[in-house]
Amino acid sequence: MLSEFMVLRPDWLTNAIYLILFNSSGKVSNGLIKHAVIHELLHPSSEYESRPKSVMSDITYSPIEAEYVLGVIRKFKLSYRIDDETEFIPMLCERNEKSEASLFLQDSGVIEFHMNYKYLPNNVLHRLMVEMRSHLDFDNIWLTGAVFGQKEIGLRALVKGEDNTLKIYVMSTTQLYSANTYLNIIKSTILRINEELGL
Repeated sequence: MLSEFMVLRPDWLTNAIYLILFNSSGKVSNGLIKHAVIHELLHPSSEYESRPKSVMSDITYSPIEAEYVLGVIRKFKLSYRIDDETEFIPMLCERNEKSEASLFLQDSGVIEFHMNYKYLPNNVLHRLMVEMRSHLDFDNIWLTGAVFGQKEIGLRALVKGEDNTLKIYVMSTTQLYSANTYLNIIKSTILRINEELGL
């Protein structure tokens, strides 16, 4: 579907993303947003008393164009489709850190690893959430952090961004797999993301 479109004005696309990110308050549940809400934001009905905040005024998007916008966001790994009705967009996650994070800091058996950046964009962690979505603990995600895990083999990890440092904490509750095994999987994924983003 993406190949069927040619975007002559990049701000047309930027505007659509802006509409989704800055007008979804009250319509999103910690990064989870219904496709129907996205379509309504991009093509407001007469129910709106005032137009949503946007970069370009008086621009609306047809259902086909809205699907194209979602396709672009997915292509750049800024979101992924949960099912026919729901999209996960990490940039729409809540800001407050989840209490589960403190468990990793208190456990003496946790491996801690830091990756330092000159500048750490949230996009690194958000792409990690998308790429490792099958490991994501949706009860423990927020804008700058997330808990990942593979319960069946007893591995869990906390990854969070703080002061231009990506902090990774990994624990293992089994003797079959070491925490280092999971740390290496997460590190290699982050290094690939860094390379793709030119970091």
